[in-house]
Order: sequence, then structure tokens, then C-alpha cells
Amino acid sequence: MFRVLLQNPNGLRPSITDLEFQFSLHLCHEIGVGAICLAETNLNWNHSQHHASLRCCLFRNWSAAKFQTSVPEEKFLGNYQPGGTATIVTDRWTSRVVRAGTDPLGLGRWSFIILRGKQDINICIITAYRVCDDKYTGPKIAYQQQRHQLASMFCQHNQILPLDPHQQFILDLQAWIADMQTDGTHIILSLDNNEELLPDKGQVLSVQYNPTIPTTHPTHDGSLESLILSTGLVDVLRHQHPAKKYPPTYNRGKKRIDYILVSQTLLPAVCSSGILPYNSVFQGDHWSCYIDIDISKAFDGRTPSISPPCQCNLRLHDPRIVAKYLTTIEDPFALHHINQRVSSLSLKASGKWSPSETETYEWLDKQISEIMLNTESKASSYYTKKFEWSPVLIQTIYAERYWRLMLKRSKGLFVSDALI
Repeated sequence: MFRVLLQNPNGLRPSITDLEFQFSLHLCHEIGVGAICLAETNLNWNHSQHHASLRCCLFRNWSAAKFQTSVPEEKFLGNYQPGGTATIVTDRWTSRVVRAGTDPLGLGRWSFIILRGKQDINICIITAYRVCDDKYTGPKIAYQQQRHQLASMFCQHNQILPLDPHQQFILDLQAWIADMQTDGTHIILSLDNNEELLPDKGQVLSVQYNPTIPTTHPTHDGSLESLILSTGLVDVLRHQHPAKKYPPTYNRGKKRIDYILVSQTLLPAVCSSGILPYNSVFQGDHWSCYIDIDISKAFDGRTPSISPPCQCNLRLHDPRIVAKYLTTIEDPFALHHINQRVSSLSLKASGKWSPSETETYEWLDKQISEIMLNTESKASSYYTKKFEWSPVLIQTIYAERYWRLMLKRSKGLFVSDALI
């Protein structure tokens, strides 16, 4: 199976010292998640250290990983920036990555990774975050960031239109998905819609895609229902569980606002779907959603792993290892008279070498390489980036999650007894 997990973590702190985030990734590894879709990361991905930290965290659990992040173009000095997404493909599925990218208008509303599927048909995994229809909670919220950028774009093209990033998100995403579908690409859209999906609403409308201009349409209602009808996407959970009463996917809400939608052509390959219990994988104020895809139908069943490149075990940032290396390499160099032989050959470098001198050079090169590799193995400190979670550490993580919920309740926030 190829498992896709959607989660709004309400902010990320990618760090190898953040055991909460590390444990969440460990749980993803344990349940076999192939693609992790994180909406509303609330992190300034323009700071390169966050990419390096996330990469280190991923390699603690998987031997290979590919990720794509998105963030609004508005400049923030600190690490916190509202909005943003991260799409992560793990383990052997990285061998199928074709390309990755973000919202073409630079508003940071979605990120995507395209995988090569069966019969060379692409499968595009999209993680999207739709801002709330709320204009007055602060000047730097994701809604206002997008509103500023959209106003600038409309001004450049002499357009005078109502600025509503909540609706504009649907228009731009629909036009972009429709353009992706022109070559037969299958779509897996994972999004925090911040609005309930009403399947009896919406209308089929065609919109024009332009990667440099926000999409406009005189009669489009800006609803997810219209996007679904116009692009042929299917709400997997509603399709597979039509008679169920769905729980709210937001802790303090009463509606399901998180969705995983797939193309009609990909639907036969989706064998299961569901909503996981609160705090079962990532800690946050949203519940996790997932779908399982039969790899024999979507990927032809054959997905080889990527062998990691051989890495040098010598760590030159540690002066103790460097000193040990230099001391250890002296004895074999002296035993084989390496320095004297090199000096003798260097004096003849300007002239023409005889066959015996060429042979001596080849022998020296081989001998020096063997000595250096042998010395490296003796001086280096071997350690693994992966580690097992002890029962005591796991209990500590769950205790921390419990007290975090109790702290929210003490501040007057609603936290049900079932969640605790």
C-alpha cells in the first residue's frame, strides 16, 4: 500500500532536539506512511536552517526522503510565519519523484510533489491550506499576507476586483489543477479547507489558467464544491463511507474541514480511507486523515529503493578526531617511506618519466589511498542517525501530550474528556 496522511499540525518545530516532532515522524514510519501532507506549518521556510533541520529529522527515520515546502513571499524576520505547507515523500517512493513545486503565484497556499505512476502516468500529491474567511484577527495572518500580494497583482494588471483570499484560493487552485490534468495527471489533493464541504452545492465552471495572473470568473462562487465538480475530483471518505456521520476534524469546531480528494481515474486504486483519533500521530488541534492506495493498480507494484550514497566517516569538525587521524597516519607513511618516494618523484615531474617511475607513481597512489582509508576507519567515530524509542521515552511523550491538553483546558479552551 501507498499511504497518504493529511495533518494540520498548527505549526512545526523541525529539530532533532524536539522529541515531540521526532516521535510524530516515528509514528508515521511505524504505520507505513509514504506521503505526509502538512498544512499550516506556520514556519518561515525562507530561512534555510529549517530545511536542513527537517532533512535531519526525516533521515532519523527513513534512509531517503524528498520534501517541498511553501510559504507566502511576504518577508518575515523571525521563524514564525502564518500559513505555509510541507509535502513529504519518504523511503522508496522518492525513486518515483518527477518534480516538485509550489503555488505559481508565490502566495504559499500549496506545495506539490509529482510521482511517476503506472504506464508513465504522473500522480501529483498536493498539500493545500485555505485561509479562514476572517479578516480581522491580525495584520500578519495568512489571510492578510495573501490579500496584500493579490492587491499588488491586481493593481499591476489594472484589475479592480473584490479581494477575498478565501475564495481566490479555490479559483487559482481549480485553474492550476485543470491545467495539470491536461496531460492525464492523476491528482491527490490533501487540504485544510477551513470550510465544510456541501456536496449538494456548487456548479461546473471552466476557468482560464495563467501562471502569472490571479484567476477570475464572473459567476464562480469560490466554493470547494465547484472545484470538485469542475475538475472531477472525489471525496474519498464520503465515497467509501456514504452513510457515516463524520466527526469534526478540528478540535474546537463542529464540522469536517480537512479533506483528501482524488481524481476519478485514480479512485479504483484507493482501497481504504479514514480519520485517525486526535493526537494519534501529530500533536495539534486537527485530526489526521488518510487514504491507502493499492500500488499494483497505481504504481504497477514495482518501486525500488534508492541506495544512499557512500559517505566519508571522517568528521573534520571534531578536532579530537582530526588529531587522532594525523597521529595514526604517521606510522604507515614512515613504514613505506611515502614522503621520500613522493619527494623523489616530484623532482622529476618536469621531465619525461620512465616506465618504472610511472609504475612507482601508480603504486604510491594506491598505497596512499589504502593507508588513508584504513586510518579513517580507525580514527572515525561510528554512529547511526536512527534510534529506537524506549518504553520510558514513549510514556514521557504521551505524558507531555496529556499535560499540554490539560493546560489548554485550564486556560478556558474546550478540550473534551474523550480527547484526554
